[in-house]
Amino acid sequence: MQFRAQSWNYRSAYIGAVDQIIELNDEPIGRLMVHETEAEILLVDIALLPQYHNLGIGTKLLQQLKFRSREAKKPLRLHVLLTSPGVRLYQRLGFTRIADDGVYMAMELLPERNEAIG
Repeated sequence: MQFRAQSWNYRSAYIGAVDQIIELNDEPIGRLMVHETEAEILLVDIALLPQYHNLGIGTKLLQQLKFRSREAKKPLRLHVLLTSPGVRLYQRLGFTRIADDGVYMAMELLPERNEAIG
């Protein structure tokens, strides 16, 4: 029920976003939603089932988005809970904090900075 509500909210807020199921060996293991505009590439949601965390899958998906950002010459942006373990991954991949509201942090990776990191 929560997933359906979140999906409806994302589809309403990010019309035209690409929503994909992440698969491994033909089994669904997560979700990736990306919204690209003329100005940016926004990672709306990335989620993997817990047993697939820390296997490099998220890093590989983010590397693909970094490549797209660099090729399109657009910043790659996202929002993440301040307490999420994903913050360390995003920082390791070169994302920097651009704002936070005490609960969520906005992060971005600029295309010109993108080439030198990970």
